[in-house]
Amino acid sequence: MRKLVIFGAGPIGRMLAHVFYREFQTVFVDVNQSLIETINSRREFGMSILGENTQEVTVRNIIAISGKDEKSVCSHIKDADLVLTAVGMQSIPYIAPVLARALEYRVEKRGNIPLFIVACENATEHNSSFLKEKIFENLEDSNKALITRNLFAPDCMIDRVSILPGDLELEDDPLRVNVEEYFQLCIKKTNLDFPVIPVGVNIVEDLESVKKQKLFTVNATHALIAYYGFHFGYMYIHEAIEDTRVRSLVNGVLNEIEFVLARYGIKSDDQKKFADNVLMRFKNKNLNDPILRVARDPMRKAKNGERFMMPALIALENGRSPAYLASGLAALYLYKNPEDAGSLQLTHDIEINGFENTIKQYSSLDKGSELYKLIEPPYYLGTVR
Repeated sequence: MRKLVIFGAGPIGRMLAHVFYREFQTVFVDVNQSLIETINSRREFGMSILGENTQEVTVRNIIAISGKDEKSVCSHIKDADLVLTAVGMQSIPYIAPVLARALEYRVEKRGNIPLFIVACENATEHNSSFLKEKIFENLEDSNKALITRNLFAPDCMIDRVSILPGDLELEDDPLRVNVEEYFQLCIKKTNLDFPVIPVGVNIVEDLESVKKQKLFTVNATHALIAYYGFHFGYMYIHEAIEDTRVRSLVNGVLNEIEFVLARYGIKSDDQKKFADNVLMRFKNKNLNDPILRVARDPMRKAKNGERFMMPALIALENGRSPAYLASGLAALYLYKNPEDAGSLQLTHDIEINGFENTIKQYSSLDKGSELYKLIEPPYYLGTVR
């Protein structure tokens, strides 16, 4: 049986193991010793796929090793047919050194055997190519040419909501993962065929347009629903989206997004179908997607290059006023959740430095800019439209 090595044994890593488990034995690499021991004692985990009808799946043939055990990592990478990561972009520099050692060991023992390494990290820019860059920073110069010929690290885009199971479910199976039915993993095409293409995995020529469509349509509307849903007192995304006030805002954002995505060659009819599917996903009552989960980390989501700022600026550059995207940013800056560290920090910064300086710090917007002028009125009203 072929071997899949996944760096990161958390919920996203385990969800990826499910995608490939019919074709591969999975070896997880993690630093959480308790998690490693649990995987090795159970050798399987359950997954609930939450759609109109819930599907129960058991993923077997899994083991785990410590990322601190370089010898073991090298041994498994040597024999691997595919390597994935699900550690978060911030952890990429920390796994790169052991991956570099493992690749050097692989070419020493096996020579010219190609290997795909795909960083399944949701980044607005590059993920796998960033990982490759960090790996090469840790390689011996004498090994770089051979590894360059045999290492394929195509960027990707992953789209699936994963929800933490309830306490009772975790008591029964501490490795359980709950996910929505929808799944898409788009991988940029290379000049070498990908080793296997399960359902939901797509090899694409134009990854950039796919990523923009996902970031602007899925992430922006998801965040908008979360921030306004919080403002209106809802707990779950599927509750908030049924509120006519929220739906009106979502429809406004989707119209602006459609205009922006046309600049990337995405046709209006195709985008409308994509957006309709996204809204159906958000209405999924079985998922019980918590608003607080979606709203977390507002400081990152406020940045230039993120889900609100990027499409808003593109709209302005092309003569369209992004009033609804601006109202989403206003709601983000109004988000005050005492249980969210990011929200507390953002609120503190506004209280100490003022809104004008805080939005300049996080969104790189000056007070005189067109977008600032659109954000300011709904922010100071302290409410939604």
